[in-house]
Amino acid sequence: MKHTGLRRLVQLGSILLRAGWLIAGAAVFQAHAQPGGVEVRPGPRVQTPPSCCVVTAVDVHNGVVTARETATGSIFQFKVDDPRLTRSLKISQSVGADFQAQLAWIPPMSNRYRFVTAQAPVPGTLGGVAAFPVSPAPAQIQRSPAQDLRPPTLELTCNPTTARGGQSLTCTVRVVPSRPGLKALQLHSSSAIVTMPPVVPIDREGRGSFTAVAGSVSKATQVTLSAASPGMTKTASVTVLPPAIKSISTFSTFAEAGTAFGGLLVWLVVDLTAPAPPEGLSINFEHISPATPFAVPGPPSGMLVSGGSTRSALQLNLLPVAAKTTFNIVAIDPAGQATNLPITVLPPSVVGLRFGTGPAINGVPPGGSQVFVYVDLNAPAPAAGGVPFDVTYTAQGNYTAASVTGPSHITSAPGGVPTTFPITVSPCPAAPCSVAVTVGGVKSGPLQVNP
Repeated sequence: MKHTGLRRLVQLGSILLRAGWLIAGAAVFQAHAQPGGVEVRPGPRVQTPPSCCVVTAVDVHNGVVTARETATGSIFQFKVDDPRLTRSLKISQSVGADFQAQLAWIPPMSNRYRFVTAQAPVPGTLGGVAAFPVSPAPAQIQRSPAQDLRPPTLELTCNPTTARGGQSLTCTVRVVPSRPGLKALQLHSSSAIVTMPPVVPIDREGRGSFTAVAGSVSKATQVTLSAASPGMTKTASVTVLPPAIKSISTFSTFAEAGTAFGGLLVWLVVDLTAPAPPEGLSINFEHISPATPFAVPGPPSGMLVSGGSTRSALQLNLLPVAAKTTFNIVAIDPAGQATNLPITVLPPSVVGLRFGTGPAINGVPPGGSQVFVYVDLNAPAPAAGGVPFDVTYTAQGNYTAASVTGPSHITSAPGGVPTTFPITVSPCPAAPCSVAVTVGGVKSGPLQVNP
């Protein structure tokens, strides 16, 4: 009997001991689940339900995790006061949730975290909890700012990637994803040939742009541009080309552009697209047609555009010609760009006619009188051969074609010596009598022949 009573007493004590542990465990759980707490730690006998949802965004700064229920698409948020844990979370990572208790957990850990509630109930939510709307409507759910978990990268591009001195390049920068608080990036150029501001402001989306200006160089030069912020640097290469030939032309006060009279002053003019570099820019002349009418020492081989200048001129020493002659000058800039200019050298032309007797002659004898005609040219004639001209006569009044005799063709004197030739006029039978002479298409005034 004693043993039986003792055995019952032990059994009763065991039952009371178990009941004490259960009561204590429930009290611990209830103490951690009081409203206002963020983290709820379950008792040792609570099992973690399976995951139902995935992480869609993490606000590391505020410790807010945004998740989506896989089955319904419902969006909810919960608060985690553990920066190390929030930084370790990944997009699409599995999480669990109890929508009735408004608690969430991150497997394999069993800690519970309360849902984040809105300031006021949102239509389609339960009691203002930003979670499980009746039908998924993310636009109606209050969310904390979410931080993209991707590591930030820096982009730098310039357009165009090549430029000549004086030209501009438009460069853009972008930080992906944008960094909160990052307001500007530091800029640097590997050479003073390309100038740009020291910093570029960026907007909230991590975007910014700036202008870089290329200086003058004598040969193609590559320059590296860089944009940087703490922990990030990005570079872009641009190529600066020497100034190009904008145009090539001739200038003379005696002829139109592209033409010239041999023996008279004419300039070859080269214009650049940008100022020449400080040391100057060489322009070479190639492929000049053979047998061109250049005086000694011959055609030019090139010219130098002075530093800082966009134009240079070179005097051409062209010889007189008897007939129209065209030749080409090909100018080559340091980048190899060729510009062709055809130049036409013109023979001298008649610009005036004069009579040796003046505008009138009196008392012509029966046998006639000889009158010299002076021909003025606008440029020297060639030293050998001269320039041929046609001659015609116009009789007026009581004069007839037979009243005037003279050559129908003449050849100019060499160099700049005026050309002369004689004509013979007959007596005037009755006033008025006159004659006009045309040489090389130029007509003289009338020569009055008085009885």
